[in-house]
Amino acid sequence: MNSDYGFKQLTYIPAPDDYVPTPDLPIYPVLVNGGAVCVAANNEEQFGMYMFWTEDDGAIFDSQVAGWETAGYTATQIPGVNSDRQLVLIKEPSEAAPDGLVSMTFVNNGIWIRIDAFWGPEANFSPSFESMKPIINKVIAAAG
Repeated sequence: MNSDYGFKQLTYIPAPDDYVPTPDLPIYPVLVNGGAVCVAANNEEQFGMYMFWTEDDGAIFDSQVAGWETAGYTATQIPGVNSDRQLVLIKEPSEAAPDGLVSMTFVNNGIWIRIDAFWGPEANFSPSFESMKPIINKVIAAAG
């Protein structure tokens, strides 16, 4: 991802041993189930990503659906993703919230994956499945 998205250098930084995620955080169901969270950002390009994944037979995903739908996620088909259920949220930048967001979540081959990409008003990024496809492919490959 370093060269593809202009990140200077992605480095593994483990959470402190005494870190306990709280249930209100999106990463909570991932970390309590032994999953991983990756965060990357390029401040110069005003672009960043959160990527979560954990093993899931669908139960973890299903337990989150009502909350996602309340937050505005909608069911859709993400091109190239092998999953029965996929939810996506796209927030375009506005005067009230200048940062945009595209978030997608799905279970692929027994792995629950969530990808959040966010960008500022000066970023060179557009919120589309086409622009997200390389990210989706890399996250699926990393989870496999």
